[in-house]
Amino acid sequence: MGVFAFMDSISETKHLSAENCTAYRFIMRLFYLEYQKMSYQLDKETIFSKLQRESGFVSYTPEQLGRDLEQLTQWKNLTAIQDPRKVYTIADFKNKRYQYMLTQRALEVERMTVQLEELATRAAGLSTKAFRQILEYLNQAEHLESLTPKEIDDWWCHFQWEFEYMSGQYQDYLWRFYDPGADRNMKSEEFIPYKRQLIRYLQEFIQDLQRNAERIQARLESFTPEQELRMLDLAC
Repeated sequence: MGVFAFMDSISETKHLSAENCTAYRFIMRLFYLEYQKMSYQLDKETIFSKLQRESGFVSYTPEQLGRDLEQLTQWKNLTAIQDPRKVYTIADFKNKRYQYMLTQRALEVERMTVQLEELATRAAGLSTKAFRQILEYLNQAEHLESLTPKEIDDWWCHFQWEFEYMSGQYQDYLWRFYDPGADRNMKSEEFIPYKRQLIRYLQEFIQDLQRNAERIQARLESFTPEQELRMLDLAC
């Protein structure tokens, strides 16, 4: 099958340029952040309460949210799952209480938007965010037994992705020194104060890196051999 067989329009990206893109993007980012916490399904009430904490959603109504969720579902960004546990009356059933969940393709689109937002930061400097994320995933490893196979697979994919992100970040940073403009900058008078700033910046980064590395090492050493084998069995 040729590559052009996959060139259909991608409905999961329509919310990025839609007229109501601000609300759509807030909702999708909310789902993405909750996904990282292993909270995969959200109901309308939970979504609305979280959006109300944002300054731009003070006048936002449950009716607007309902329409936005319906549109995102039509674009296949979300999957609506009827929640029978909350159906207490016929009126509840008619109101169709749903849990909403990110689709796999929408998840990849949201990851892409996060990477685009962080592109300038990644090119401009190094960050120890990946180390903190790795530590968080290690803390979650103790609870793999309570997760479904799909959730465990997602956890493992995210865990591996952090290492890939970290590697890409360092490559982007080093790339700056091979950029054609870098040679000119090093020969200019402004390079001396820049050099001092760069040395201080790298010193602070290394110190932060060492602190996080020590925490990660301590967390790894806290697992017994039996726990390690069990986690690998579940993840692989």
